[in-house]
Amino acid sequence: MSSRILAFSSSRVSTGGYLESAAPVIKNFLGDTPLNIAFIPFAGVAISYEEYTQKVREGLAGLGHNIITVSAENAKAEIGKADVIMVGGGNTFSCCGRCHHRPLNVSLHGLYFNIEKQAF
Repeated sequence: MSSRILAFSSSRVSTGGYLESAAPVIKNFLGDTPLNIAFIPFAGVAISYEEYTQKVREGLAGLGHNIITVSAENAKAEIGKADVIMVGGGNTFSCCGRCHHRPLNVSLHGLYFNIEKQAF
């Protein structure tokens, strides 16, 4: 299995819309085939996880991907069947703490290990 990472440091450029400048880069990175994206919203602290996911869906609406909210209850199943894992930004400490105390800790640890192994 090949693993690749695409990282952004911001969801906006200047006065542009949410993910407006990122969408073409994401489209180029993922291709044209519709994919299942497991979105991990745990860094969001000002809005609910579902609201955060909806914001991402709207920002990437033109790409045709199916974006699913990962929660403590569905983490193992959704991450297991996803083509892509997307981690939302915001409060990094919150994200790390929430990932550590949820079932996806094992899944993400395995993913990190696989990516790390293949990167060298």
